[in-house]
Amino acid sequence: MVANKEALLQAMEAYFQADTRRINHARRVTEYAEELLSREGGDYLVVIGAAVLHDIGIRQAEKKYGSTAGKYQE
Repeated sequence: MVANKEALLQAMEAYFQADTRRINHARRVTEYAEELLSREGGDYLVVIGAAVLHDIGIRQAEKKYGSTAGKYQE
């Protein structure tokens, strides 16, 4: 499962390229998700996948709407 997490993190980093702010944010969210999983349980792949990719629509929202508001990231 760690390999799946690392593959997702690598893909997310490739997508965000030099945007270290967003990359670091996604990594922190992933760490929080792992902490929650250790305390509460849950489907590892679903929770980690959601954590890593939760802001994946942000660049398109900025490009299309000039905003990073959540309603534009769907």
